[in-house]
Amino acid sequence: MNEAPKTVHLMDEEESYFVSMTDLMVGMLFIFIVLLMAFALNYRQAEQGLVGAQDARTRMLTNVEEALVAIDVRARVFPQTGILRLPEDLLFASGKAELNPEGKEILAFIGHTLRTVLPCYAIAPDDVDISHCITSPGGRLETVLIEGHTDNVPLAPNARYRDNWELSTARAIETFKALVDEKGVLPSLVNRWGNRLIAVSGYGEQRPIDSNDSEAGRRNNRRIDFRFIMSTPEVGSLNAAEEALRR
Repeated sequence: MNEAPKTVHLMDEEESYFVSMTDLMVGMLFIFIVLLMAFALNYRQAEQGLVGAQDARTRMLTNVEEALVAIDVRARVFPQTGILRLPEDLLFASGKAELNPEGKEILAFIGHTLRTVLPCYAIAPDDVDISHCITSPGGRLETVLIEGHTDNVPLAPNARYRDNWELSTARAIETFKALVDEKGVLPSLVNRWGNRLIAVSGYGEQRPIDSNDSEAGRRNNRRIDFRFIMSTPEVGSLNAAEEALRR
């Protein structure tokens, strides 16, 4: 007579167990859907930010290119990769890191152009005039790298520099010095993290853009590249950089 109540009790426990499991699965599915929607929203926002950064960089390089074309400077601009390229022979003699007179004039003009353009895409001190800038959401610079590059021909044994790597770095440094104006506008620019915007690097022969098997290819590889790297803005990041600038 006691068996029937035990069977009913076991069935009630099994039914309660399956109801609990169903509630748990529904809850997990709901959480998964919420996470998936959040991921899709973040992905869309990131995609829009990247497109905005790309458009801003293209606009910035177009401004620089137009200024250089106006004075007939033999430079090339690559908006897709964010590079302004100057051939070596515009600036330096073979194996040297001292700027020639024409190179000094060209870099002085580029420096003047960058002092007008870059503050629109970075964080500048309060005394820098940015009234001409067009507001560009998503268009902030992370860094501007001045890169020195050479061909693969070894330097002479009695050369001032030990190798092409050292030569390319020296040229990048000299290029930067020639851009710096007396008021120090370019060195004072910072990115959203409060780090100085402009940096230099030397790659020697390590990043060729052409074959070193011909003189024409080696001539293309000897160059100074200005690489403009954009970042997408984050909430509160611009305020943090502005505070860092005032320290």
